[in-house]
Amino acid sequence: MGGDLVTYRVNLLPADLIPGRGFDKRYLLRLAGIGAAGSLVAIYLAFLGSYHLTCNQIVRYEQELRAVQPRAEKVEEFIEDRRSAEETTAALQQILESRQTWADLLDSLAYHLPVDTWLTRVALYNAEAEEKGKLTGQNKQHEQQEKEANPPPSPDTMLIEGASLSVSSIGVTVRNLASLGYFRSVCLEEFHRAEDGSLVFCIRAELERTNR
Repeated sequence: MGGDLVTYRVNLLPADLIPGRGFDKRYLLRLAGIGAAGSLVAIYLAFLGSYHLTCNQIVRYEQELRAVQPRAEKVEEFIEDRRSAEETTAALQQILESRQTWADLLDSLAYHLPVDTWLTRVALYNAEAEEKGKLTGQNKQHEQQEKEANPPPSPDTMLIEGASLSVSSIGVTVRNLASLGYFRSVCLEEFHRAEDGSLVFCIRAELERTNR
């Protein structure tokens, strides 16, 4: 017969005598150490790259912050100036409104006086502050320091002094003042006859809270 012969190699030794393939443990440990070292190097390089990137970002942010800081300071100055202007405007508006209120009150006061009655003095004051000032009037320096430290309270009382030719006209004056709507109470403090024959009077009127 023609053709190629196939040969087989058969190991007839017992299984316990067959030499096994040995593994070099040192070689495996060396490979593991090299792999771990490579991983650490890669992690360290990644950390250095991230660190430098973060440092560059911080420097850029600091440069941008220094660039916008003058603008921010100008904006803060503008806001502060605007707040001061608004407070000043509000204070002036309050003063103007108060003056207008007192002007209207005095016009009404003069309009409702009897023809034989005239006023000699009108004063506004805060009754509580006035009483406190009387109690501490001996210490003028302390009183002046307190006025400088604290703004004066709003007036709540009007003192009206005048003269008339008849007692009835004084009564009409008190009644007219009570009907104006500016006062919550009107009281005739005193009246007496002067040397010229006229009747001098003093009226104390407590202001309504809306008119203070």
